[in-house]
Amino acid sequence: MPKSRREQVEPGIYVRRNAKGEKVYEVTFRDADGRQRWRTVKDKGVRPARAALATYKAESARGVRTADNPRLTFDQAADSWERDRVSQLRDSTQDVYKAHLKRLRQRFGPRRMTDITADDVARFIRDERADNRKGWTIKGSLTVFNGVHRHASRHMGLATQNPTRLLDSVERPGTSDEKPKRILSSDELARLLAHAGNHRLLFELAAQTGGRMSEVLGLTWENIDLEDSTVTFSHQVDRNGQRAPLKTKRSRRCLEVPDDLIRKLRDHKLASLHSGRHDFVFCARSGRALMQTNVGTRAFGNAATKAGLDAVVRDGVVIEPAPSFHSLRHSHASALIAAGWDLEEVSARLGHSDVGVTQRAYVHAYDASRRSDDRRARLAALYDSADEREVGNTVTSIK
Repeated sequence: MPKSRREQVEPGIYVRRNAKGEKVYEVTFRDADGRQRWRTVKDKGVRPARAALATYKAESARGVRTADNPRLTFDQAADSWERDRVSQLRDSTQDVYKAHLKRLRQRFGPRRMTDITADDVARFIRDERADNRKGWTIKGSLTVFNGVHRHASRHMGLATQNPTRLLDSVERPGTSDEKPKRILSSDELARLLAHAGNHRLLFELAAQTGGRMSEVLGLTWENIDLEDSTVTFSHQVDRNGQRAPLKTKRSRRCLEVPDDLIRKLRDHKLASLHSGRHDFVFCARSGRALMQTNVGTRAFGNAATKAGLDAVVRDGVVIEPAPSFHSLRHSHASALIAAGWDLEEVSARLGHSDVGVTQRAYVHAYDASRRSDDRRARLAALYDSADEREVGNTVTSIK
């Protein structure tokens, strides 16, 4: 049976027949922007239609926007977010977001955004845990979900509340299962550098600045001030070897470095065939930037293996992971904390987006640094007093 035209039941409420000949109720109203809207009522009958119409009118009166497309699916919103937002990010961030989107699409792809509930998101989190996904990984997926929802609300007229805001604390993913950081001791770092070959100065600069690999590879000689003993991180080299500016103000930073490192950089510049202002500090023979895979996987991995810095395994369980290039950054941060640097100083040196990132990443190191001396002193006082009492009791008994 062909679809019939709408027939008015009462003001704002209409009925029509679908392809199966069933009655379908629809309501019409003006939204907060003054535009005429039509919505299909899921439940049959005039009473549900009246209730739905009253709800839509009340929301419009409060200024709540009504979705341009009530049938907007997660896939459609994700496509728009990926095209308009994610495409502007650096390649490594795009790769991470796309990996999270792939899992979210598998779960929510054809679902309407208005039909995704907090229970649906909670089930997604439980299933991810059952698949042995780490807490930080699941949290990353929720961050992407939130990004898609915000984009749909801002640019596609989605009017429903973000379901992740309704999650209970027990439903949210924990992050206590974060992969442990490999912190290199001074002896381990010395062994690593001894086997670094032509990459020794690159590793040394990373270890003394905490620079990310992409930032260190993006250094040109204009970033090195041999007179003031500073290194300025302003650009990065992506996985394709292209140099691009760092995107945030906090990530662009000028750091003081030891004079000994400056002396080595000066000698390196004198010996380099590419020492112009805009030449890369660390480059291939052609003058092009070094590739991240060559430095992080091959050069660093080979040096770590030769230095005997493999993963520590006990009874088939990895209790300490093998170091990666990023371990130089963690080791630098830990050394600063141990030396008494405050949270803001360490955060600024690492180029974190805010102090909270530093606090979450190194909370245990800060706790140990702040409290260990005090705890040790209290323990000493406790047991020294016990020893003194024992000695006193012994003397008394002898008398």
